[in-house]
Amino acid sequence: MVTLERKEHPFPEDLEGRLNAVYNIINTELKSITLLHLDNTPADYALIRQRIRMAIGRKSYLPSSMTFQDYCHDTLFPIGTVAEEIIQGETPESVYVAYSLTEAGRRYGQPIAAIALQFAVENKMSLFEVLGSTNSHGKT
Repeated sequence: MVTLERKEHPFPEDLEGRLNAVYNIINTELKSITLLHLDNTPADYALIRQRIRMAIGRKSYLPSSMTFQDYCHDTLFPIGTVAEEIIQGETPESVYVAYSLTEAGRRYGQPIAAIALQFAVENKMSLFEVLGSTNSHGKT
């Protein structure tokens, strides 16, 4: 496995930007779980789903693998908590997109994701019920 390209967005520096970023991580439990199952090793969507499946067991519902790619590409990558990497596998034709944690993902994203999941479990409610959608463009 060889990394051909690694892209990373900066984590917001201003308070409102950081709060919006954190809000985007924790408004659904699956986004939080996705972030918690990433580390320094690039993982594609199928590996992310496999890691989550191993953690939660076979009896729980999980969406398709592409959902985890969407969470990473559309939410976690733009806010700077994961890096997007182009990986070449065993052969030159085996090129795919994978995701790994950034420093901001380790420092800010994973702790708040763990706290958010703990809150959801202890209160037996989804954070989506509390926080709603992340369709905001900031300044809210």
